[in-house]
Amino acid sequence: RWCPACRRCKAQQAPAKHGEGLKKYNFTRFGDHFTADTFVMHSQVNRGINGEKDAVVMYDFATDWVGCLPVKSRNYDDTYNSFQSFAGRSKVNMIYCDRAPEFIKVASDLGWPKSHSLPDQPKTNGIAENRVKLVLNGGRCNLNVAGLEAKWWPYACKHWCDARNTELRNGDSAWNKRFKNGHFKGIQLPFGCLVDYLPSTKLYDSKGKKKRPGKKTKDVPSKSPAGGESEVIDPGFLPKMDPKMVPGIILG
Repeated sequence: RWCPACRRCKAQQAPAKHGEGLKKYNFTRFGDHFTADTFVMHSQVNRGINGEKDAVVMYDFATDWVGCLPVKSRNYDDTYNSFQSFAGRSKVNMIYCDRAPEFIKVASDLGWPKSHSLPDQPKTNGIAENRVKLVLNGGRCNLNVAGLEAKWWPYACKHWCDARNTELRNGDSAWNKRFKNGHFKGIQLPFGCLVDYLPSTKLYDSKGKKKRPGKKTKDVPSKSPAGGESEVIDPGFLPKMDPKMVPGIILG
């Protein structure tokens, strides 16, 4: 029934199911009820490609929308950006989470009503923890099939969430439930696939002037014509891969 990657990466003990789970809830709009939880990468080898140490996993009951927001720390700023990124401009009526100080502070500042699970009783936070497990398992499968190192987990987990949100399940998708404009019509690519693209030549130097052909530009922050900050990046740059590194299916 399951593919080899799923059997290796999603192995677990037999579940003990109690109650009705999500069936007992009847939310109708994105933002009616969120859950939030965090998974932490304790090992140095599992740090993300950009230094990510943790990730905030959020879930919306009404639409079945799930998001993974990798962060470098569990501080206020990273948590605030994660919450805002997941919710967008939607009104949030309730967020259910544990009593992590950063969750409480950010939810209060955003004006989101909050409810908390009980300390040392995982069963009171079971739905949020289950979504964390789904994201971790999906990230493992992506890394395993793509053959990439463990440090690519931030992209693997985010790709899995996007794929799940646009997937048709029981005739509908989380994308359509949230945006009410039909199913996702964009290009869907497997994680780790080779993509050929034409790099943009509209690069600017540190003074906001257009980069001249053949002129070397230092990799320093510069001002774009729009007034924002941007980095001048060599379009031919590719990250170095260590051929001796074992593909990353540890993740946790």
